[in-house]
Amino acid sequence: MMAGDSARGLVVWKSLVWGRGLVEMDPRWRVGDGSTIEIYNDKWLPRPTSFKIVSPKKATFRSPHTLCWHYAADGIYSINSGYRLAMSLDGESGPSNLQAVASWWKAIWCLCWKKFWAANEKISTGCPPSFRLDMWKAPCEGFLKINTNAAIDRERQVVGVGIIVQNHLGRVIASSSQWISASYSPLTAEAVAVLRGIALAVATGLVPFVLETDTLGLVNLVKAGMPNQADVGLVIGDIIGRLREVPASVVGHVTRKRNVVSHTLAKLALNIVEDLLWMEEFTEWRDAYRKIF
Repeated sequence: MMAGDSARGLVVWKSLVWGRGLVEMDPRWRVGDGSTIEIYNDKWLPRPTSFKIVSPKKATFRSPHTLCWHYAADGIYSINSGYRLAMSLDGESGPSNLQAVASWWKAIWCLCWKKFWAANEKISTGCPPSFRLDMWKAPCEGFLKINTNAAIDRERQVVGVGIIVQNHLGRVIASSSQWISASYSPLTAEAVAVLRGIALAVATGLVPFVLETDTLGLVNLVKAGMPNQADVGLVIGDIIGRLREVPASVVGHVTRKRNVVSHTLAKLALNIVEDLLWMEEFTEWRDAYRKIF
Protein backbone atom coordinates (compact mmCIF):
# COMPACT_ATOMS: atom_id res chain seq x y z
CA MET A 1 0.00 0.00 0.00
CA MET A 2 3.03 2.33 0.33
CA ALA A 3 4.37 1.94 -3.22
CA GLY A 4 4.18 5.02 -5.49
CA ASP A 5 3.40 5.72 -9.11
CA SER A 6 5.96 6.07 -11.89
CA ALA A 7 5.90 8.04 -15.13
CA ARG A 8 6.99 4.91 -17.01
CA GLY A 9 4.78 2.50 -15.05
CA LEU A 10 2.60 -0.05 -16.77
CA VAL A 11 -1.11 0.59 -17.13
CA VAL A 12 -1.90 -2.24 -14.71
CA TRP A 13 0.47 -0.85 -12.07
CA LYS A 14 -0.91 2.67 -12.52
CA SER A 15 -4.37 1.22 -12.12
CA LEU A 16 -3.44 -0.50 -8.85
CA VAL A 17 -1.88 2.70 -7.47
CA TRP A 18 -4.92 4.70 -8.46
CA GLY A 19 -7.19 2.03 -7.05
CA ARG A 20 -5.33 2.27 -3.76
CA GLY A 21 -6.17 5.95 -3.61
CA LEU A 22 -9.78 5.14 -4.36
CA VAL A 23 -9.97 2.69 -1.44
CA GLU A 24 -8.30 5.15 0.92
CA MET A 25 -10.52 8.03 -0.17
CA ASP A 26 -13.89 7.10 1.29
CA PRO A 27 -13.81 4.53 4.11
CA ARG A 28 -16.03 5.34 7.06
CA TRP A 29 -16.53 4.00 10.56
CA ARG A 30 -19.21 1.39 11.17
CA VAL A 31 -20.53 2.58 14.54
CA GLY A 32 -20.49 0.14 17.43
CA ASP A 33 -20.28 1.44 21.00
CA GLY A 34 -18.89 4.73 19.66
CA SER A 35 -16.29 5.00 22.42
CA THR A 36 -13.40 6.19 20.20
CA ILE A 37 -15.18 7.92 17.33
CA GLU A 38 -14.76 11.69 17.09
CA ILE A 39 -18.32 12.66 16.23
CA TYR A 40 -17.53 15.95 14.52
CA ASN A 41 -14.33 14.86 12.75
CA ASP A 42 -14.62 11.19 11.77
CA LYS A 43 -16.67 9.78 8.90
CA TRP A 44 -19.31 7.50 10.40
CA LEU A 45 -22.76 8.38 9.01
CA PRO A 46 -23.83 6.00 6.17
CA ARG A 47 -24.67 8.87 3.80
CA PRO A 48 -22.28 9.90 1.01
CA THR A 49 -20.35 11.97 0.40
CA SER A 50 -19.19 13.59 3.63
CA PHE A 51 -20.31 10.73 5.92
CA LYS A 52 -20.45 13.31 8.72
CA ILE A 53 -23.29 14.83 10.76
CA VAL A 54 -23.81 17.66 13.21
CA SER A 55 -25.84 15.80 15.87
CA PRO A 56 -24.31 12.69 17.51
CA LYS A 57 -26.29 9.43 17.85
CA LYS A 58 -26.37 7.36 21.01
CA ALA A 59 -24.70 3.96 20.74
CA THR A 60 -27.22 1.14 20.30
CA PHE A 61 -25.28 -2.09 19.87
CA ARG A 62 -22.80 -4.09 21.93
CA SER A 63 -20.17 -4.62 19.24
CA PRO A 64 -17.19 -2.23 18.81
CA HIS A 65 -17.01 -0.09 15.69
CA THR A 66 -14.77 -0.91 12.73
CA LEU A 67 -13.91 0.63 9.38
CA CYS A 68 -16.13 -0.45 6.48
CA TRP A 69 -16.44 0.23 2.75
CA HIS A 70 -19.75 2.05 2.26
CA TYR A 71 -20.14 1.18 -1.43
CA ALA A 72 -20.53 -2.59 -0.93
CA ALA A 73 -23.46 -4.38 0.72
CA ASP A 74 -21.16 -6.44 2.96
CA GLY A 75 -18.93 -3.47 3.85
CA ILE A 76 -15.86 -5.07 2.22
CA TYR A 77 -14.05 -3.56 -0.76
CA SER A 78 -14.33 -5.47 -4.03
CA ILE A 79 -13.40 -4.93 -7.67
CA ASN A 80 -17.09 -4.56 -8.47
CA SER A 81 -17.74 -1.79 -5.93
CA GLY A 82 -14.45 -0.05 -6.71
CA TYR A 83 -15.21 -0.05 -10.42
CA ARG A 84 -18.69 1.38 -9.88
CA LEU A 85 -17.35 4.14 -7.64
CA ALA A 86 -14.59 4.93 -10.13
CA MET A 87 -17.10 5.30 -12.96
CA SER A 88 -19.34 7.51 -10.80
CA LEU A 89 -16.45 9.96 -10.33
CA ASP A 90 -17.02 10.91 -13.99
CA GLY A 91 -13.60 12.25 -14.87
CA GLU A 92 -12.47 13.41 -11.44
CA SER A 93 -8.89 12.93 -10.24
CA GLY A 94 -7.28 9.78 -11.61
CA PRO A 95 -4.63 8.64 -14.11
CA SER A 96 -4.56 10.28 -17.55
CA ASN A 97 -5.40 6.93 -19.17
CA LEU A 98 -8.65 6.56 -17.21
CA GLN A 99 -10.39 4.86 -20.14
CA ALA A 100 -7.76 2.11 -20.27
CA VAL A 101 -7.99 1.65 -16.50
CA ALA A 102 -11.78 1.38 -16.65
CA SER A 103 -11.56 -1.22 -19.41
CA TRP A 104 -9.09 -3.27 -17.37
CA TRP A 105 -11.30 -3.21 -14.26
CA LYS A 106 -14.37 -4.06 -16.32
CA ALA A 107 -12.61 -7.07 -17.86
CA ILE A 108 -11.72 -8.46 -14.43
CA TRP A 109 -15.25 -7.81 -13.19
CA CYS A 110 -16.77 -9.69 -16.14
CA LEU A 111 -14.35 -12.59 -15.60
CA CYS A 112 -15.42 -12.88 -11.98
CA TRP A 113 -19.09 -12.99 -12.98
CA LYS A 114 -18.45 -15.65 -15.62
CA LYS A 115 -16.79 -17.87 -13.03
CA PHE A 116 -19.67 -17.29 -10.62
CA TRP A 117 -22.35 -18.26 -13.11
CA ALA A 118 -20.35 -21.28 -14.29
CA ALA A 119 -20.12 -22.53 -10.71
CA ASN A 120 -23.82 -22.02 -10.06
CA GLU A 121 -25.47 -22.96 -13.35
CA LYS A 122 -26.65 -26.31 -11.96
CA ILE A 123 -28.34 -24.91 -8.86
CA SER A 124 -32.09 -25.54 -8.89
CA THR A 125 -34.47 -22.66 -8.35
CA GLY A 126 -37.35 -24.81 -7.15
CA CYS A 127 -38.64 -24.54 -3.59
CA PRO A 128 -39.44 -27.50 -1.37
CA PRO A 129 -43.22 -28.13 -1.16
CA SER A 130 -43.31 -27.25 2.54
CA PHE A 131 -42.06 -23.74 1.74
CA ARG A 132 -44.99 -23.16 -0.60
CA LEU A 133 -47.59 -23.67 2.07
CA ASP A 134 -49.38 -20.50 3.17
CA MET A 135 -50.37 -21.78 6.61
CA TRP A 136 -48.60 -21.17 9.91
CA LYS A 137 -46.31 -24.05 10.87
CA ALA A 138 -46.31 -25.08 14.53
CA PRO A 139 -43.05 -25.59 16.43
CA CYS A 140 -42.28 -28.81 18.24
CA GLU A 141 -43.93 -29.21 21.62
CA GLY A 142 -41.91 -27.45 24.28
CA PHE A 143 -40.76 -24.76 21.86
CA LEU A 144 -42.28 -21.38 21.07
CA LYS A 145 -42.58 -19.83 17.61
CA ILE A 146 -41.56 -16.17 17.28
CA ASN A 147 -42.26 -14.24 14.09
CA THR A 148 -40.76 -10.80 13.51
CA ASN A 149 -41.02 -8.16 10.83
CA ALA A 150 -40.08 -4.54 10.20
CA ALA A 151 -41.83 -1.70 8.39
CA ILE A 152 -40.12 1.52 7.27
CA ASP A 153 -41.42 5.05 6.84
CA ARG A 154 -38.54 6.79 5.03
CA GLU A 155 -40.20 10.19 4.97
CA ARG A 156 -40.46 10.33 8.77
CA GLN A 157 -37.33 8.21 9.29
CA VAL A 158 -39.23 5.77 11.47
CA VAL A 159 -39.00 2.00 11.74
CA GLY A 160 -41.79 -0.19 13.09
CA VAL A 161 -41.07 -3.62 14.60
CA GLY A 162 -43.68 -6.33 14.94
CA ILE A 163 -43.27 -9.43 17.13
CA ILE A 164 -45.66 -12.29 17.86
CA VAL A 165 -45.00 -15.36 20.03
CA GLN A 166 -47.12 -18.53 19.81
CA ASN A 167 -46.92 -21.98 21.36
CA HIS A 168 -47.11 -25.31 19.53
CA LEU A 169 -50.92 -25.16 19.64
CA GLY A 170 -50.99 -21.77 17.92
CA ARG A 171 -52.04 -19.88 21.04
CA VAL A 172 -50.70 -16.31 21.19
CA ILE A 173 -48.43 -15.98 24.21
CA ALA A 174 -47.13 -12.47 23.56
CA SER A 175 -47.14 -9.79 20.88
CA SER A 176 -45.51 -6.41 20.53
CA SER A 177 -45.38 -3.29 18.35
CA GLN A 178 -42.23 -1.22 18.78
CA TRP A 179 -41.46 2.24 17.37
CA ILE A 180 -37.89 3.25 16.50
CA SER A 181 -36.70 6.67 15.33
CA ALA A 182 -34.02 5.63 12.85
CA SER A 183 -33.04 5.55 9.18
CA TYR A 184 -32.14 1.88 8.72
CA SER A 185 -31.71 -0.01 5.48
CA PRO A 186 -34.39 -2.72 4.96
CA LEU A 187 -31.92 -5.48 5.90
CA THR A 188 -30.77 -3.68 9.04
CA ALA A 189 -34.37 -2.96 10.04
CA GLU A 190 -35.27 -6.66 9.73
CA ALA A 191 -32.16 -7.58 11.72
CA VAL A 192 -33.14 -5.16 14.50
CA ALA A 193 -36.62 -6.74 14.53
CA VAL A 194 -35.05 -10.18 15.03
CA LEU A 195 -32.79 -8.86 17.77
CA ARG A 196 -35.74 -7.29 19.57
CA GLY A 197 -37.74 -10.48 19.20
CA ILE A 198 -34.96 -12.40 20.92
CA ALA A 199 -34.66 -9.73 23.62
CA LEU A 200 -38.42 -9.94 24.30
CA ALA A 201 -38.29 -13.72 24.57
CA VAL A 202 -35.34 -13.66 26.96
CA ALA A 203 -36.84 -10.87 29.10
CA THR A 204 -40.16 -12.70 29.50
CA GLY A 205 -38.71 -16.21 29.82
CA LEU A 206 -40.28 -17.40 26.56
CA VAL A 207 -37.56 -19.90 25.69
CA PRO A 208 -36.52 -22.04 23.91
CA PHE A 209 -37.86 -20.75 20.62
CA VAL A 210 -37.76 -20.94 16.85
CA LEU A 211 -37.66 -17.39 15.49
CA GLU A 212 -38.73 -16.77 11.90
CA THR A 213 -38.22 -13.83 9.56
CA ASP A 214 -39.12 -13.52 5.89
CA THR A 215 -35.70 -12.06 5.00
CA LEU A 216 -33.69 -15.02 3.72
CA GLY A 217 -30.45 -13.05 3.33
CA LEU A 218 -30.57 -12.17 7.02
CA VAL A 219 -31.11 -15.80 8.01
CA ASN A 220 -28.12 -16.85 5.92
CA LEU A 221 -25.90 -14.24 7.58
CA VAL A 222 -26.94 -15.40 11.06
CA LYS A 223 -26.40 -19.07 10.18
CA ALA A 224 -22.96 -18.26 8.76
CA GLY A 225 -22.03 -17.25 12.30
CA MET A 226 -19.70 -14.51 11.13
CA PRO A 227 -20.85 -10.86 11.04
CA ASN A 228 -19.80 -8.91 7.92
CA GLN A 229 -18.32 -5.43 7.76
CA ALA A 230 -21.52 -3.63 6.73
CA ASP A 231 -23.71 -1.74 9.22
CA VAL A 232 -26.01 -4.73 9.57
CA GLY A 233 -23.00 -6.73 10.75
CA LEU A 234 -23.25 -5.03 14.15
CA VAL A 235 -26.79 -6.30 14.61
CA ILE A 236 -25.86 -9.74 13.25
CA GLY A 237 -23.10 -9.95 15.85
CA ASP A 238 -25.53 -9.14 18.63
CA ILE A 239 -28.06 -11.69 17.31
CA ILE A 240 -25.41 -14.41 17.24
CA GLY A 241 -24.30 -13.48 20.75
CA ARG A 242 -27.85 -13.56 22.08
CA LEU A 243 -28.57 -16.94 20.50
CA ARG A 244 -25.53 -18.39 22.25
CA GLU A 245 -27.10 -17.34 25.54
CA VAL A 246 -30.31 -19.25 24.75
CA PRO A 247 -29.52 -22.94 24.13
CA ALA A 248 -31.57 -24.81 21.50
CA SER A 249 -33.07 -21.60 20.07
CA VAL A 250 -32.62 -20.91 16.35
CA VAL A 251 -33.45 -18.39 13.61
CA GLY A 252 -35.09 -19.60 10.40
CA HIS A 253 -36.80 -18.38 7.24
CA VAL A 254 -40.51 -18.16 6.53
CA THR A 255 -42.44 -16.91 3.50
CA ARG A 256 -44.09 -13.49 3.64
CA LYS A 257 -47.53 -15.08 3.49
CA ARG A 258 -46.75 -16.91 6.72
CA ASN A 259 -45.50 -13.72 8.33
CA VAL A 260 -48.56 -11.51 7.90
CA VAL A 261 -49.34 -11.04 11.59
CA SER A 262 -45.90 -9.71 12.55
CA HIS A 263 -45.99 -7.47 9.47
CA THR A 264 -49.35 -6.07 10.63
CA LEU A 265 -47.87 -5.38 14.07
CA ALA A 266 -44.90 -3.63 12.42
CA LYS A 267 -47.23 -1.36 10.42
CA LEU A 268 -49.14 -0.58 13.60
CA ALA A 269 -45.86 0.44 15.24
CA LEU A 270 -45.33 3.19 12.64
CA ASN A 271 -48.30 5.06 14.09
CA ILE A 272 -47.44 4.91 17.78
CA VAL A 273 -44.83 6.76 19.84
CA GLU A 274 -44.19 4.12 22.49
CA ASP A 275 -43.60 0.38 22.62
CA LEU A 276 -46.69 -1.77 23.12
CA LEU A 277 -46.69 -5.27 24.63
CA TRP A 278 -49.61 -7.66 24.96
CA MET A 279 -49.25 -10.85 26.99
CA GLU A 280 -51.66 -13.65 26.00
CA GLU A 281 -53.96 -11.14 24.33
CA PHE A 282 -54.77 -11.16 20.63
CA THR A 283 -57.90 -9.08 20.01
CA GLU A 284 -56.63 -5.97 21.83
CA TRP A 285 -53.86 -5.09 19.35
CA ARG A 286 -56.07 -6.14 16.43
CA ASP A 287 -58.73 -3.66 17.55
CA ALA A 288 -56.07 -0.98 17.96
CA TYR A 289 -54.86 -1.62 14.44
CA ARG A 290 -58.39 -1.30 13.03
CA LYS A 291 -58.92 2.04 14.79
CA ILE A 292 -55.80 3.48 13.13
CA PHE A 293 -56.27 1.98 9.65
